[in-house]
Amino acid sequence: MSVEPQPESVAPSFAVPGSENPFSVSRVGLGGIEFLEPQPGWVAAVARRLEEADWRGQIIGPHGSGKTTLTIDLAKLLAGKFERFSWLVVQPAGWFATRPRARVQLAARSVRRGEQSSLELLAFQMEESGGLLAPRLIGTGPRELCFVDGLELLSGWRQRQLRKLSADKSVVFTAHRSLGPALPVLADLQPDWKTFRRVVAKLLESESTHVKSQFLEPQWIERVFRTVEGDFRRGLSQLYDEWESLRLGRSLGRPAKSDLGGIS
Repeated sequence: MSVEPQPESVAPSFAVPGSENPFSVSRVGLGGIEFLEPQPGWVAAVARRLEEADWRGQIIGPHGSGKTTLTIDLAKLLAGKFERFSWLVVQPAGWFATRPRARVQLAARSVRRGEQSSLELLAFQMEESGGLLAPRLIGTGPRELCFVDGLELLSGWRQRQLRKLSADKSVVFTAHRSLGPALPVLADLQPDWKTFRRVVAKLLESESTHVKSQFLEPQWIERVFRTVEGDFRRGLSQLYDEWESLRLGRSLGRPAKSDLGGIS
């Protein structure tokens, strides 16, 4: 018995030319999307743990797991308790470097309107050349909360020195792994594909049902998640390319439905 040849799959044309890509930097960049809580009140609980720890602690999780997004939402909640917020990123240095540097990734201030306080983001990716990290930490003001990312890039003794120098400051360190028992763990982020799917669904809220069915297919989302090794940022970047490819009538290599079997 002969088998009818199957037509080649054609990319759906749901994204018309000129439509805004829901995975663009303006939507998924710093401050563009809220941290999706595992359950209601989760971020508020992290804020309480931080206050109970005298405004010092660490948030750990793999690359692209939402650590910076979480700190921005923490800052929004704490806008009534601090006047300024800053985000520093440690710059990798040579083994013999004695003066670690950091660049300012983001800065914000608290703005009071009546009885309510809100967060106003001031600048992004400032001081590209970076500055000395120790003086910046020591200079953290009494009404400032500082978030420092990447301290694990430094040697153990340098980490301990910087924590000691900033012992009386309000500082939250974010890292890929624990910085030791001296700092209480405020949150340990372990991303999974279902959470990634929730993030994608949030970005697609205003899109059509057809668009959502294409991009939220569970097995395909899980495949994307595993391809980028759980890195939400890389995953959303891949979906940006997928959207642009479909908008232009091409396929980026999206598996056909017949290929969406179980993933080992």
